[in-house]
Amino acid sequence: MLTTLLQKRLLAFFLVNLLFFTTTVCCLAGAEAASPSSPAKEYSFGVFPFLAPSTLEGAFAPIAEELATALNRPIHLQTTASFAKFRENLEMQEYDIAHVQPFDYVTVAAPAGYLPLAVRAQTLSALFVVTAESSLKDALDLSGRKIGLPPKTAAVTYLAKVALQQEGIELDDVSIRYFSTHQACMQAALIGDVDSCAVGPPAFRLFEARSGRHFRVVLTSPEIKQTLFVVHERVVEADRELIRRALLETRLSGMDPGIRAHIFETNKTDKDVYFLPVTDQDYDIVRHYLEMSGSLYPSRGY
Repeated sequence: MLTTLLQKRLLAFFLVNLLFFTTTVCCLAGAEAASPSSPAKEYSFGVFPFLAPSTLEGAFAPIAEELATALNRPIHLQTTASFAKFRENLEMQEYDIAHVQPFDYVTVAAPAGYLPLAVRAQTLSALFVVTAESSLKDALDLSGRKIGLPPKTAAVTYLAKVALQQEGIELDDVSIRYFSTHQACMQAALIGDVDSCAVGPPAFRLFEARSGRHFRVVLTSPEIKQTLFVVHERVVEADRELIRRALLETRLSGMDPGIRAHIFETNKTDKDVYFLPVTDQDYDIVRHYLEMSGSLYPSRGY
């Protein structure tokens, strides 16, 4: 009888402790599941090197910060030393988000799976500029001259060649020299290494402001849609929408006012809007220019 009573008490003690152990394990598991997850993986954000690295950082680091806030994850801003390397990185799909020029979008980014998100508000053209003291007065004076251009695959370079041909100036009629950046090209024009330089409007405004020198425009190319932000299709749709919305709604308030004024123009009808919606079809004119020149897939380098 005593043995039976002792067995019952031992069994009850075992069951109570088993229940306590099970409850403790479940609570610990639940607490672990409810604890904050590890930080979200960062997104890489590549910007093509159309300006000096320090200038690019001043222009795009504030945008990267706004995207990081919108996404609640780190954004790693990157650029490269050359247009060719940037194109290579795009082709290898190394960036999650990128800011690209129109011809790279058509020839590299779109085939690599990048989707258009937003475009800079103003149009893009190539401006043939000369120093204020230059004897060149108009487009016809460019024939037989030394012309400076950005890298071979730069959007402004394509547009500059289109402009020359539309003016009846064959490329063999001028001596072309390519530079690594727009700023380097304008510096060459300033010191007389080239007679004229073709650059984009933002680089033109920025160089004039920083150099204190005045240049004249003797020829302007046809206009196309500006440089654009793209996102790789591997980025989940919800994040793609957050990025798009952040770009369309930004007022670039975290950017230095001087950089903002010289690089990013606002929309003509809404002075608070810097970026606009964009579609792949908006760059069909770029495809047309490439087909005209027989350069749908241009060689890399410059």
